[in-house]
Amino acid sequence: MNKIYFSKTILLWLIVGIFIQSTNAQELYLPFSNQYYQRDFAISPAGNHVVYTHVRQVGQQAVLVERYFENGGWSLPRILSFSQGPYDIEPVFSQDGSQLFFVSNKEHAGNSDGNFDIWQVSLNEDGSWGIPEPLPPVINTSANEFYPSIDAQGNLYFTAAYDRGKGGEDIWMSVKTADGYGVPEGLPSTVNTSFDEFNAMVFENTLYFSSFGRPDGLGGGDLYKSQKSSNWQNAVNMGAPVNTDRLDFCPSISPDGEFLYFTSEASITTEQNVVDDILKVDEVAKALLAPKGGNIYRIAR
Repeated sequence: MNKIYFSKTILLWLIVGIFIQSTNAQELYLPFSNQYYQRDFAISPAGNHVVYTHVRQVGQQAVLVERYFENGGWSLPRILSFSQGPYDIEPVFSQDGSQLFFVSNKEHAGNSDGNFDIWQVSLNEDGSWGIPEPLPPVINTSANEFYPSIDAQGNLYFTAAYDRGKGGEDIWMSVKTADGYGVPEGLPSTVNTSFDEFNAMVFENTLYFSSFGRPDGLGGGDLYKSQKSSNWQNAVNMGAPVNTDRLDFCPSISPDGEFLYFTSEASITTEQNVVDDILKVDEVAKALLAPKGGNIYRIAR
C-alpha cells in the first residue's frame, strides 16, 4: 500500500475532529483510535472528558491519557500528570466524576512484587489531579485486581483470579460502606463460570463483561451482558457485530446510555507498535485510517 502524506493542517484536523469509521456495523471511534494500541475508554458523567489507556509497548509500558471536548472538538491527548507506569490501565470515573479509579502495577507499601492493584485519585475542580492512593487491603491482595467499575450506590465491581472463585478469572463485587469497602463476593453462577470472566462494567441494571472459552463464544473472548431484577440473570453472548473471532473486551457506556464502547483486536496484526511520544502529530496521525492494534469501538445499545 502506498504511503499517504498529509499536511500538518489536515493532520491536526483529523486528530481533533470526531470521525467514525464503519466496520461491520461496529464503529471505529476516532480520534481515539489509530494505528497504535489504545484501550479502556472512560467517559466523565458530563461527557466532555475522556481518559483512556495508551499502550506504548505491550506488556511493558502503558499510560493514561486524557482529552477534553472544547471549542467544538477534542483536545490533543495529554498524559495524566500522575501516570508514570510502568503499566497504568483501565480507568473509570466515579458516578459524580470527582474521582478516577484505575489499575496499576506501581509499587506501594502493600505491593512490592509488581502485582496489579486498583487505585483511586481525585479530580480537582480546576482539572488538576490529586495524589493517587491504592484501595485498602480488603480489595488489593497479593493477587492481581483488575478493571474497576462503580455502580450508582458506590459498590465496586472488579476482576480477580482468587482461589475461592469458580475458576480462572471471575467478577467480584464489594459493597461500599461508611468505613470503605466490604469483603468482596463473587457474582453468582449466572455470571461467573469455570471459564474466564473479566472486564465488568455495570450500568443501571445491566452488567457487561468479557468471557473466554464458553461454548457459545465466537473466539478470542466475547462480550456478554446480564440483566438484574432481584438477581443477575443468565449472561447472554452479545453476538456479531459486537463480537468477532478476536478478543473483544473493556466495555464502557456513555453517560446517556446510548452507546456501548469497547476495545476490539479485530484489526490487530502480529506487528507490535512502540510509540516514543504520543504527542508527535506526525506519528499519531500517520496511517490514521489503517489501525494495526487494539482499538476503541462503539455501537448503539
